[in-house]
Amino acid sequence: MKSASIFTTGFFLATAALAQHGIDPHWSTLAPVAKFDANASAKGAVANNMVVDQAGRVIIFYSEQAPGANAAKNYYAGSSDNGQTWNAPAPTMFAPATKTVGNSPLSADLDREGNIHVIWSARTPSGLFYARWEARTQTWSDTLRISKTVRSRITFSQITVDRKNRLHAMWMDGETQTRQYSEVMYNRSIDNGQTWSEPLHLSEDDNMHSAFPMSDFSGATSDTLGIAWRDSVGSGNWDIFASSTHDGGATWSVPSLVTGGSGMQSDPNLVVDRNGIFHLAYHEYPQNGGPQSARVFYGTSTNHGLNWTPFTQISESGMRSHLVKTAYDFHNDRVWIFWKDERDFVSPFDRRADLVGMSIMQGGTIL
Repeated sequence: MKSASIFTTGFFLATAALAQHGIDPHWSTLAPVAKFDANASAKGAVANNMVVDQAGRVIIFYSEQAPGANAAKNYYAGSSDNGQTWNAPAPTMFAPATKTVGNSPLSADLDREGNIHVIWSARTPSGLFYARWEARTQTWSDTLRISKTVRSRITFSQITVDRKNRLHAMWMDGETQTRQYSEVMYNRSIDNGQTWSEPLHLSEDDNMHSAFPMSDFSGATSDTLGIAWRDSVGSGNWDIFASSTHDGGATWSVPSLVTGGSGMQSDPNLVVDRNGIFHLAYHEYPQNGGPQSARVFYGTSTNHGLNWTPFTQISESGMRSHLVKTAYDFHNDRVWIFWKDERDFVSPFDRRADLVGMSIMQGGTIL
């Protein structure tokens, strides 16, 4: 599970208060994550790629591409002092991914025994792969392919672990910028990653793109879960759809519309809290405003997605805000929502973007 310290130390994120410009004083100064090759270009992931263990150690999984290299390589690094130094461990190659070629960024989560679970996709051999850090032995497991490519190519994947230590993998198979229609897939493991269920097709197979499923079950204590994604309903138009389960992921409901209408609703993040409440945040490009008018919305469901509260704009009016990322603090029952704020936008080549965040607790109360 993700520790609350990840949200209070702020070792690599800086949140700007909505009422003023600048860094909130409750957050620490930005600190760079160390790299294996100081000259390499490094990047993280859209999916969850950071865990905090029971001792408060922060571990980030990322990719590096050295100058002149044909492909990026996967690494991880740890910090036991809130990101001031990175030697716990120092940047280390992620060995399980050396057995595959053309790897995606890594997605990671932690279970209640301190084991780290990681998934990624690869081109050769094609498919979705998994490895586990065993806390007891302090070693990585062998590389395991948990799904072959179903349609064309896996272009996004995320793993999350619930409070019952079930592992849930969700991914998109296909590419949204092509005619290789992307679909949302899912499978799970109930034996600590030893075996995995057959992949399930969650989205409608309708020759329309379904993309970027992102859900966080780190606070989920029951068998009721939900996965949300963006679903194409026409050229350049996306709505938010979701599916739910009442048996821990063994079976899933037919996808249903969460929010849509005019404009483009995109890239939802769904969090299931310890009370079973679904929290959903996403960004919208208004029909008449275009990308420069992007804004962030938030809503909740107390009946596993059958009904939702009216979605409320939580980003500041008139400020280009998009690309949401969520996290859950189980101990304090608090949902954190972060997004990219481009209030200082100059041009597409000089965005001057900030990170803005807010916390939500008590079943949906915005703080």
